[in-house]
Amino acid sequence: MISFFRKIRRKLFDGNKPFKYLRYALGEILLVVIGILIALQINNWNEENNERTEEIFFIKSYLVDLEKDRSVMQRNAEFGKITILGADSLSIELEKRPLKGRERKLYHFLALQNTGFGVPHHDRTMTQLKYSGKFSVIENQNVVDALIDYDAGLIELMKFSGSQFKWDIANNTLIDIAKVFDLTIAHQYEAASQKNMEDVNKVNYPADLRLLSYDDNDIMHLRNTLVQGRTLDDMLLKGNNMMLKMNVSLDSLIRSEYFD
Repeated sequence: MISFFRKIRRKLFDGNKPFKYLRYALGEILLVVIGILIALQINNWNEENNERTEEIFFIKSYLVDLEKDRSVMQRNAEFGKITILGADSLSIELEKRPLKGRERKLYHFLALQNTGFGVPHHDRTMTQLKYSGKFSVIENQNVVDALIDYDAGLIELMKFSGSQFKWDIANNTLIDIAKVFDLTIAHQYEAASQKNMEDVNKVNYPADLRLLSYDDNDIMHLRNTLVQGRTLDDMLLKGNNMMLKMNVSLDSLIRSEYFD
């Protein structure tokens, strides 16, 4: 660039045509500036196109993760109701006396109470966005806010589901159940009980079905832990259903912003 201006200055003095060469020099400079601006604009367009391509890639990938979460949550919503129904029915049945002669119903409701469920969190895309530094390619702020809220909600629900307090109650419930019920039999007829949950008589329980204990203290402890477990299951079910609504809403928002 310096040598270029030296040549211009030399021509101005040597040729005695200052205005002609000045116009020429300014034209050359203008062309260089225009070329640089065009190159920068093309580079910006390329970067913008690459970012939009990445954005759509991540959005489509995230929709797949949402669908996986939603599928599990929808099953949870159904099985959660069965779990609570089983716990309530078993607790009521354990109050009745005598317990002998009621074993079929007791085992039946135990099988329903024993369904349970976990919290899904398919966070492959979210993890890529967080740790690749690509979160900024998601331009739509409403979508970004909804992604963060949904992810935070699932993390909190997972913390609750995996809390030591919940596991302590679950372990205590299992210990108390094992004192009263033959778990081998319970597991053997679990699928049939859940399939025919409305009619215990359709399940082919053994004729000599018995409890391991009819002791009132064992029954009382079991009822108490069932009540505690039922309360936690109800909270978990409500959390699952809340996250399911957020999932559906987020899916709808993404599709309306990017694909409608």
